[in-house]
Amino acid sequence: MKTTHKKWTRHTSRYLGLAISLLAVWSSQGLAARACEIPEAVRAAAQKRSDYALNPGLALICVERGQPASIATFGRLSLQADAPAITASTRFEIGSLTKVLTALQAALLAERDQLDAAASLGETWPAAWPALNPALKPLPLQSLITHSSGLPRLPDNFQPADPSNPYADYGLEHLQAFLSRAQPQARDYAYSNLGYGLLGALLAEKGQASGFKALLQRDLLQPLNMRHSTFENTAPLATGHFEGVPVKNWDFSDAAAAAGGLRASATDIAAFLSAQLSPPPGELGAAIRRSQQALQSATDLPALKQAGQSGMAWGWHLQKAQSKTLHWHNGMTGGYLSHAIVDLEAGKAVAVLSSGTDAIQDLAVGLMMPDQPPRQPVDQRLPEAVLATYTGRYALTPEVHFHISQAAGYLVVEITGQQAVRVFPTATADRFAYRIVDAQLAFVRNARGQVTGLNLHQNGQIQPAQRL
Repeated sequence: MKTTHKKWTRHTSRYLGLAISLLAVWSSQGLAARACEIPEAVRAAAQKRSDYALNPGLALICVERGQPASIATFGRLSLQADAPAITASTRFEIGSLTKVLTALQAALLAERDQLDAAASLGETWPAAWPALNPALKPLPLQSLITHSSGLPRLPDNFQPADPSNPYADYGLEHLQAFLSRAQPQARDYAYSNLGYGLLGALLAEKGQASGFKALLQRDLLQPLNMRHSTFENTAPLATGHFEGVPVKNWDFSDAAAAAGGLRASATDIAAFLSAQLSPPPGELGAAIRRSQQALQSATDLPALKQAGQSGMAWGWHLQKAQSKTLHWHNGMTGGYLSHAIVDLEAGKAVAVLSSGTDAIQDLAVGLMMPDQPPRQPVDQRLPEAVLATYTGRYALTPEVHFHISQAAGYLVVEITGQQAVRVFPTATADRFAYRIVDAQLAFVRNARGQVTGLNLHQNGQIQPAQRL
């Protein structure tokens, strides 16, 4: 029987969930540099999302070249009323935003002549590793950086023991085993977490470090004063929420960490963005400038062009905005989102960190372009007494039940064996809608007005469930 949550559970548990979401169409108005102030419309939208428990914790970051960063934080470490407030030093999982630092690490090794991005995998492959499939040997190292290697998004031996923490047990031996037999697909843009995991492992070898995590700490995190950044589950860390429900943090093995394993604070991301706008002297500054240069044009990658992008730099996606090029990347793990945009010409960079999965792209765009205010969410919370009329268990089959509870003003639905998610009230009384799938729950009342069951509306079918 197909149940409501299966589509999302398969996506978020088996896959890294760090798919890019492309920037909105940019305004035809100019992108003139402004004082680094967080627009009131963005503040208001962020405050509402925190108040309404859509994004339990948020951090807004705005940096202008040569000026101190502006940081605004909202919400608490969890949805508990007595939880500590989010601060500028609170850590968030930043997901695929990690890839920009991974690519910068590659650029730094290139500056040191420890790495040649144009060299093939065959030339780069460590002698101590198991043999690489000959079909992969001609691939240039830079194809990993630009997602144009033809390697899949994830390997076929990615089978996590704990689907709610999928990357914890995928080790280097698994990666090497897959690459000993992998066949590359067509050389076009295809976002690959596998490719970045491999890139990080190769960088650790080239950089003579005990692993990618140690390499990044030594070469980038410490020099850039990203003192809160870590790959470990270290406090203060905001609790991640998927659809308003607390979820496990994602731990990354050293073979996968380069794809999305970093946890960072708003002050750390501000330091990183400041360095993008004003690179420090020496080889690190030279590496930053190198990393901002295009490695691949969308002209040569039809899939990238179709996605509205103009090219790929070292980790950064490039997008034309009138006469200039913006650098951007985002990230997602099980309960967190991140989004960063850099305008080198205007000397401005922004980022948003979230400990919930309600979309934040419009907040980032609003920070960069105040003439494009973000959406202002509507408060859909209901009183506890109203929600209590629906809570309980409903039998879809003898083995499959709906477990319905309430938290922070919303109904929370968990189908047996699947992840709990919120449902939201609709304009129709007693009817609630999912956001992650096209499905609704319509509660049924008897003649006395008591809720006695529900009907699941999905895929043109109606499946009844009786209240127990």
